[in-house]
Amino acid sequence: MSRAFGDLIGHKEAGITEQPDYSCINMESGGQMPVAFMICSDGVWEFITADEAAKTVCNSRTGPSSNSETGSKIDPHRAAETLSQESWNRWMIDTEGAISDDISVLIQVL
Repeated sequence: MSRAFGDLIGHKEAGITEQPDYSCINMESGGQMPVAFMICSDGVWEFITADEAAKTVCNSRTGPSSNSETGSKIDPHRAAETLSQESWNRWMIDTEGAISDDISVLIQVL
């Protein structure tokens, strides 16, 4: 995470690193599926898998065919709000409402 740059205590005691996790994928959709880029803080990834997040984003569509995988656009604001709220809900369940980590979500539809 970006706030870990130069954090020697966090590195030694919590195992954090400035090395990002990433993967490369072919994003040629052929016009069938919209493609979105997602950046989220660790408060999201604590309880939500990448697959769950991707499904949440893909289900955040606008238009009359909002439940289908084609024919409508991803609404990035709706996607970010939905993903943030689900993260918050899971933190509240896990900690019995006591605490949550930072929850930041950025969605860019390509």
